Formats: sequence, structure tokens, C-alpha cells
Amino acid sequence: LRTTHVTGLFTDVGLLIGRMISMLARKRCGNGFDIIDRGLFADDRSKLSVLAILGFSYFLGAYLGSVLYNSLGASAFLVPAAITGTMGLAYLFYRVKILHHKLFSDE
Repeated sequence: LRTTHVTGLFTDVGLLIGRMISMLARKRCGNGFDIIDRGLFADDRSKLSVLAILGFSYFLGAYLGSVLYNSLGASAFLVPAAITGTMGLAYLFYRVKILHHKLFSDE
């Protein structure tokens, strides 16, 4: 497990929540927001939603990984490998057939 990714994610969440609370406290719960404050607050809210989805996905993946490992044993690693391989082949097909790039181009 890469716990540094999770701790960094929750550090960012804490910083965003602190900044949003500070903005709300300084500007009378958002009533004194000007156009710049509204934009900054909306930006922080969208960042927070992305980070929440990432955190949820991380814990969902950990849970599903443990369930797969309990049922399949070490073969459970083949599931994410198959998903990654399928996505890679789909992207290869997209680049070659749809975008008409060469198979081994550096574009």
C-alpha cells in the first residue's frame, strides 16, 4: 500500500476545508463574497469533490482487493492486470484505428 498517497490526499482535504471555513468566517458565511471569492470558493469545492471521489475509490479498491484475495488467493492480482491490459489495448486500438497514428510513433 502506498500510504503516502492517502495521507497526502487527506492533507489536501484538510487544507481545502480549512480554507473554505476561513473564507466563510471572514465573509459572514458567504454573504459578503464578491465575484472573486465566489470563484475561489467554487474552485475549492470542485477540488474537494475530486479528492473525495479519489479517497472513496482508494478505499473501495482496497475493500474489493481484499474480497478478491479471499476468494481467489494470489490469482486476484490477475483481475487488475486484466483490466489494465484491456484498457491499454483499447487505447492502442483508438490511436491506430481512429486517430490513424503509426503503431510505434512518438506523437
